[in-house]
Amino acid sequence: MGITGKILNILNKIGNKPISKPKLLIRLAFILIGFVGLIVAAQAWNSTQPIKEVVITGNTLIPCSEISKSIADTIINIPKNQIKYDVVKRNIASNPFISETYIKEGIHTLDIEVKERLPIALIKDEIGELCYVDCDAALLPYRLFKEHSDLPIISGVYNGLKVDSSALRGAINIINETKNQENQFLSKLISEIIYDRNLKEYIIYTSDSGLKIYIGSNSDLSDKLYKLESFWQTKLIGKNTTNLAYIDLRWNSQVIAKYNYPMSINIVNK
Repeated sequence: MGITGKILNILNKIGNKPISKPKLLIRLAFILIGFVGLIVAAQAWNSTQPIKEVVITGNTLIPCSEISKSIADTIINIPKNQIKYDVVKRNIASNPFISETYIKEGIHTLDIEVKERLPIALIKDEIGELCYVDCDAALLPYRLFKEHSDLPIISGVYNGLKVDSSALRGAINIINETKNQENQFLSKLISEIIYDRNLKEYIIYTSDSGLKIYIGSNSDLSDKLYKLESFWQTKLIGKNTTNLAYIDLRWNSQVIAKYNYPMSINIVNK
């Protein structure tokens, strides 16, 4: 027996006398119409209710108060059927650190979930001004974030007033690749990445002693960084690196470490 048949059977048992099937169908129709009417009325009432509170989630950098301030005039005490949600999203997206926005209505609340662009490095232009960059190479204005106060600096990627997007993505690839390493040892080691525009090569400076590491081009990057980590962990971990002049990864299947005078020798790790 289907659902309709069960409902008809229940309706037939309500009265003392049996009711014909056509009359039962009419009763069922009235009940369904009334039910649908209640739903429509509830939705109509809900759409006229004003928003009293905004709940923001997903943000770690931008304070809730900053996001709320940008949209308060378009939301608070305004009936939901009068809110222009495209304007709300556009106002939130005007913050360069926010990439996506999701909105869900409550009766008197609006739940807003944001997705932020998280800085992975600082970029220094040719006059020393700083800005952030995320993993997708989006440039973000500089402002002090306690959570991102120890980011590596990328320099040499500006060509005049414009960023060389290819050079920038190469530097980002280095950072992303170090984060993919199993223990992220190299990610904590990098202080600065410099792009040499003439040689089209990258140089890393370490955060502990400012040691110069020649990366070369982006080719075989994963292999180069794996060799660097292995060399550092086996030869240099816990040792003073101030006597090192540089480490060179530009040679196939080897790491070359050049010491300053008087220890002017090369260590080759194949």
